[in-house]
Amino acid sequence: MSARKYVCSVCGYEFDAEIAANYYCLDNPLEFEDVPIDWRCPVCGYTKEVFISVEEDELPITLPLQHRKQFIESKKAETQRASAFEAENSNNDGDFLMKEQALNHLKNIILPYWNKLADFERGGFYGYVGHDLRVNKNAQKGVILHSRILWFYSTVYNTIGGEQNKRLADHAYEFLTKYCFDRENGGIFWMMNADGSCSDSTKNAYNQAFGIYALAAYAEATGSKEALRHAYELFECIEAYCTDSYGYLEAFSADWKKPVESAICDQGVVAEKTMNTLLHVLEAYTGLLDADSHPRVAQKLKNILILFSEKLYYDDFERLEVFFDAKMNPLGDIHSYGHDIEASWLLDRACDVLEKNIELFDKAEIPLLKALISDTRSYTSVLAKKILECAFMHDSLCNEARGERTGTTKVDKTRIWWVQAEAVVGFYNEYQKHGSSPFKDAAERVFKYIENYVVDKRPGSEWFGYLNEDGTPLADRPITEPWKCPYHNGRMCIELITRGAE
Repeated sequence: MSARKYVCSVCGYEFDAEIAANYYCLDNPLEFEDVPIDWRCPVCGYTKEVFISVEEDELPITLPLQHRKQFIESKKAETQRASAFEAENSNNDGDFLMKEQALNHLKNIILPYWNKLADFERGGFYGYVGHDLRVNKNAQKGVILHSRILWFYSTVYNTIGGEQNKRLADHAYEFLTKYCFDRENGGIFWMMNADGSCSDSTKNAYNQAFGIYALAAYAEATGSKEALRHAYELFECIEAYCTDSYGYLEAFSADWKKPVESAICDQGVVAEKTMNTLLHVLEAYTGLLDADSHPRVAQKLKNILILFSEKLYYDDFERLEVFFDAKMNPLGDIHSYGHDIEASWLLDRACDVLEKNIELFDKAEIPLLKALISDTRSYTSVLAKKILECAFMHDSLCNEARGERTGTTKVDKTRIWWVQAEAVVGFYNEYQKHGSSPFKDAAERVFKYIENYVVDKRPGSEWFGYLNEDGTPLADRPITEPWKCPYHNGRMCIELITRGAE
């Protein structure tokens, strides 16, 4: 039996697995079935969809001219229809429609970059790409990185489809569940070596939360009952080991018996509890409740909303406090702009999901829950307004401020990639709540800033991580590392697409 070949129906180019692998900087040949959807014929530039499968002994020297003509004409017609659609739906700024821009951004910048970082030899995804765009294939693989990647591909697949997105979600799921779970003590580790062995067995509550978030998204995208079971395992770990009568704890040894230093407390403040961890536990429980309505998850999510309202939100400076002692008393004097604008829409999302599952609560609880939801939506609008007033400068968001309480405010004007992404979503969310045009304008301006400055224009790259106030990138920062992944920027695109952002 002769082997099958794949041939471009436009120009006649015969697919070469080694050339395709070189395009993605892979060591082993890349078979046609595994080629990402962004790959293009090196001769004529059309995508893999135009290739046809033929037997080797039937391979024609040239393909039928009529076939090529019909295909080219159909492509021209598609282009004309797309142009007509853009002209009909363009706004006053020309053709800048955020939902369309977000889809293009997702398909042409974020997905191509991450598709090529899949490690098909040792599992998971490569954990480090330097500023020089060199991939360190032996770098450690962060579990946070892989949870976020699993969430990303699962949610992209659930939003726009694509078999390549499904395959890479499966690939991330396999690595997370095969290597990152602690089968003896429960929970997931903090850091893995390149070969999948554990390099840091710390159990961070923050990390467990992202595992839940990712597994719930994968279950929702694929219908996997196993993924949902794993998500509930992590949920029970958080509730069993990471809570006390005041709130949620930070980090423990592998056996959950000894508190250890948290990976979240990295800003010079020694804290026993953090807003950052609580925010992402809220996000995880929101995703889990949305994927599988469960009364226990609903109750815990409601309790977290109460914590935010009673302990984290301070209306004197219209901000969320960042660090806390064991009894949830605030420490330091930090106003985290990025976390506040992110929290403004994540808290609203939690309210939406609780409202959708209100039948899970006893009738006597419902009036109090409705009041909590109403109060939460009120102060999240205050958070968004405050950020627009004090952090939005030169079409982008500064990082944070310190010293507001003492009148010695010092603003860190570094532009950080994730802060800009969350600003777009947070501002657009506030516009959708109240129809206030300054928020829509701010969301659009930050998006344009991202495309002009944050996106690394070098071929094969994605977003810079950190920029100076003037928009120049910090040259010593990597493009990918354990914290920098397609979570914030990918989520920005997905939110704009699903919200139909204009």
